Amino acid sequence: MARVDLHCHSTCSDGSLPPERLAERLADAGVVVAALTDHDTLEGLSVFAQQFARRGLRAITGLEMTVQCYGREAHLLAYGFDPAHAELQATVLSLNRARNPDGDVISQSIRRMGLGQDDAPPADGPRTAAPGGVIQIAEALALIHRAGGLAFLAHPLNFESDDERLRESLIRLKTDGLDGLEALYAPYAPDDQQRLCALAKDLGLLVSAGTDQHQPGSPGQATLGVDMPDELWRSFRDAVLLHTAGLAAPQAAWQEIHGRGMRRFVFHVVCPTLLAMILFGVAIFAVVLPAMDRALLDRQREMCRELTNSAWSSLAEAYRREQAGALSREQAQQAAREHIAALRYGREGKDYFWLQDLHPRILMHPYRPDLNNQDVSDFRDPRGTRIFVEFARLVRERGAGFVDYVWQWKDDPGRLVPKQSYVRGFEPWG
Repeated sequence: MARVDLHCHSTCSDGSLPPERLAERLADAGVVVAALTDHDTLEGLSVFAQQFARRGLRAITGLEMTVQCYGREAHLLAYGFDPAHAELQATVLSLNRARNPDGDVISQSIRRMGLGQDDAPPADGPRTAAPGGVIQIAEALALIHRAGGLAFLAHPLNFESDDERLRESLIRLKTDGLDGLEALYAPYAPDDQQRLCALAKDLGLLVSAGTDQHQPGSPGQATLGVDMPDELWRSFRDAVLLHTAGLAAPQAAWQEIHGRGMRRFVFHVVCPTLLAMILFGVAIFAVVLPAMDRALLDRQREMCRELTNSAWSSLAEAYRREQAGALSREQAQQAAREHIAALRYGREGKDYFWLQDLHPRILMHPYRPDLNNQDVSDFRDPRGTRIFVEFARLVRERGAGFVDYVWQWKDDPGRLVPKQSYVRGFEPWG
């Protein structure tokens, strides 16, 4: 599972929290990836992403766009687009103006998005983008794709509650360019969510997950974040990362080169063959391989961080049960300890999690039970690093982060290797 929230709102539209405060609430709820999807505005995206990143988490660009779909109002969730895309900005401003006709609000929106006088839409709105503040869904889908994003139908059962009519609509919308639907919509019952996931799979559509939160923490409001199955999360993540505005560039560049004619192409390629081969070899060893190595490490670090945050959510859930009076603190901590001790990941199913306090004292280590409940302040790795002290120091100073050290290879105490772990503090229990 990945704890995500790809549908939430701030005070930039109709939410109760400003973007930066919402980002904090999401991080506190254990959400590792989030998208701010305010109605017909891009104002809060930058502040939201910056605040979320300060917690070592990732935000993706998001928007909930109001569209006309077969004569009815519908909502599209857009993800991964370029927020500086001029046509998208103009269209969103026009839609926002239709929702909020106050001219001062629009002027303020233009200033907040950094549009100059030459870029700002005229007083009567960007008629070419969304005449009258209305945009048809096919036009919206094409616009989102031009901006480098993906488009999902928000809360699909609100649009059409009948399964067969919804299927027919989705088939037609997919032809128009729809990429997915919000099947894991928190307000829906689990059976409805599973039915929507099955429908998405059957139609070859991606799945998104969100709470549609407007007033987090208010009575009757659900908890922020949705546990998204790993398979669905990876499909969504990979699609958003790959579907960028820059993907069209290589094809356009190739067509431009081809259009110059074979003679010029041969002249520029064949003549400097030897030099090109030398430069290619240098580039491979000096640039490409190091870049691939860094990319692989970054991917491993991201996975490590997401997995640790997922295990961290087990502590948060146990703490919630303690606060609710369902368990004593000792019972809650024991339940969390046993659950995390059993967690494994990796190809061999031997990668693991451990728990320690800030003293530092080992609370649980699945492969080194001899260290459990032991003071490890003076424990050093072969390089002399007091690793558990380093873990505690990092959490005190920054809350979470990575530490390099030397430790045994998985469950083999006879093999020592350089390692890097991501540690995160759980403040309520120290």
